[in-house]
Amino acid sequence: MEASNEIDQESKDCFKIGCTFGATLYSNYTQPFYYCISCNEEIDDESKVICVICAIHCHKGHKLQIGAYGLSQKVFCDCGGGSFNNCENMNQKNSLSSVFK
Repeated sequence: MEASNEIDQESKDCFKIGCTFGATLYSNYTQPFYYCISCNEEIDDESKVICVICAIHCHKGHKLQIGAYGLSQKVFCDCGGGSFNNCENMNQKNSLSSVFK
């Protein structure tokens, strides 16, 4: 799949609250996700993924690739998990715990 700087509208509408890591922690949960090519190249690890909200906020302007060809997959957000040291959404009140039950 071709890398892009664009986030599709469906993904933008998925979560309009904080980073999913606040609810899932290191447990994998079925959710849409992206690869941040820009950040993965910096840390030399192509396996790290980010949730939709982090793709929109923390990784805005970065080179992104939608994960699993647009399908949801069981993952946790590596941005919120600290892999990139730039998660802006973990400092916000996170009300996702009721979503991930």
